[in-house]
Amino acid sequence: MLGNVAGPLEEIAVLGMRITDLVENSTRDVAADITVDATGYRSVPRTSLSGAQAINRVFADGDLADVYRTVRRLDPEKAADDDLTDHYRYGAFTGYFWTHLHHTDAIDVGGGVRMAPDRVKPREVVEEMIAQRPSIGSEKLRGGGGTVLVGRSPHTLAASGFLAVGDAAGQVIPTTGCGVGGALVGAMLAAETAAAAIKLHDVSLGALWSYNRKWFTGPGRGDHFAALAGLKEILQSLTHAELAFLMRKDILSGKMLTPSINGIFEEPDLGATLKTLLRGFTRPGLLMQLNKATTMGKRIFRHYREYPQKWDPAAFNAWKQKARALFKALSA
Repeated sequence: MLGNVAGPLEEIAVLGMRITDLVENSTRDVAADITVDATGYRSVPRTSLSGAQAINRVFADGDLADVYRTVRRLDPEKAADDDLTDHYRYGAFTGYFWTHLHHTDAIDVGGGVRMAPDRVKPREVVEEMIAQRPSIGSEKLRGGGGTVLVGRSPHTLAASGFLAVGDAAGQVIPTTGCGVGGALVGAMLAAETAAAAIKLHDVSLGALWSYNRKWFTGPGRGDHFAALAGLKEILQSLTHAELAFLMRKDILSGKMLTPSINGIFEEPDLGATLKTLLRGFTRPGLLMQLNKATTMGKRIFRHYREYPQKWDPAAFNAWKQKARALFKALSA
């Protein structure tokens, strides 16, 4: 990138990009008022801001998942005997697996696990699930696999003359890796911010800060995604036996999980809390883990709702340090 891109956040001034045409074997500088990084989870422009840790975090390890899904033709007559329903099993194999009925004659089966050397292969798990269901045929309508982002956003998505959107900005649902909705919202907010800044001939960090504020506190989804990232870290540590107990006792129910699948963090109400206590009293250690998950989720959500309204180095650093402490406490 062009400009001052090696200093701390307050000194960064992106002035455009240096672009190499591999076909023509030529390089040229392209000046721009605002450079937008939409390069995916590898996010080369954002991560090249080497002196600004608040923005240059590289997505790796637990931020990434190995995913496989397939949409198959379904035999409606056999489906009833297979007892097929929309099902989402979060935490299985340190990941998530699902069956989703698209239509009466089509079903989506898939799953993802966090990237690790000893991880299971999601394709093998999915194919085993399919083999146990005679109603799911061999005809593949669509699908595929690969690496997807399931990490949270860096602490800022803006610098002077620079914005990040989509996977490059961590605008994905961390419990599923779904990124289209978050990317569209992020792109809309970035476009609004960029248009207003250019109209005022001011593309400084202060002028672009409203993008951060909108993403992390609304109408963006950063606060919800951050809380779900915290919730995920604890739930993925549960064993198969613990997950089975929670499902069997209807503690982890569809009512609880559906919002998280859609990227929404909902604080449990009094009724849900009492139900959890009554149905799970025989497993006090497990209840403590669930309580930690929901408590940390609430703390993270509320902290992100307090994202600084304006660019102020002292206020931002204080907010950033608390955010880091909250996520560090998840593994304590």
